[in-house]
Amino acid sequence: MARILVVDDDPDIRFVARLALKRGKHEVTVAESGRAAIAHLDSGAACDLILCDRMMPEMSGVETLAEVRRRRADVPFVFLTAKAQQDEIEEGLRLGASRYLTKPFEPAELLGEVNSILGQ
Repeated sequence: MARILVVDDDPDIRFVARLALKRGKHEVTVAESGRAAIAHLDSGAACDLILCDRMMPEMSGVETLAEVRRRRADVPFVFLTAKAQQDEIEEGLRLGASRYLTKPFEPAELLGEVNSILGQ
């Protein structure tokens, strides 16, 4: 079981991701924004993997990644995005993202990708 933080401004994406990951016996916390995700990490909460939307209001996924890396360089960070353009993927990977997953996604595929990243 891993502790996974799902960061997305879309409540439907948070719901589906949480449901899929809980089926895989993971502990899931959701955050509706990058700021909420950073507050969660700053509270001292343990986190084994972060799934984060790239395009969010106020604090983008790229900005969230930068803040996460200042705090927790060791946590795998995966972008969830509907817009997977090659230059954006390269930028995200260069900045420290572990992988990109596209939305919409099949719940079973999301779980499989997460388990692969975690080595399970």
